[in-house]
Amino acid sequence: MPEQTPNGESRPDAPLLTQRELAAFIRAQTGIPLTHSTIQKLCSPAIGDGPPTAMWYGRRPLYEREAVLAWAKTRLSPERRATPHDPNKWPAFNAPATERKAARKRSSKAVRR
Repeated sequence: MPEQTPNGESRPDAPLLTQRELAAFIRAQTGIPLTHSTIQKLCSPAIGDGPPTAMWYGRRPLYEREAVLAWAKTRLSPERRATPHDPNKWPAFNAPATERKAARKRSSKAVRR
């Protein structure tokens, strides 16, 4: 969807966003609490989960506003996603040694599969 001017006309030449501007734009438009460091991490080649790049200016990626908003909204989920650091998945540090050993054994089997 093209950006609109104050009088309601669509503006197809909306300025592209730099990576540094992404977090502030997403927070202002959607309220999703993303920070610049999170955007940097997601856009890094190691993770590669950032918004789609529209163009490049030298080595600097530029992003279209509509694509950035669509990307941010696809990352929303109705329920909490499980992470490797989920406290319900791993036993507490003060758990008996046999329980900790069993948890390590279960996790190593899951990694091998």
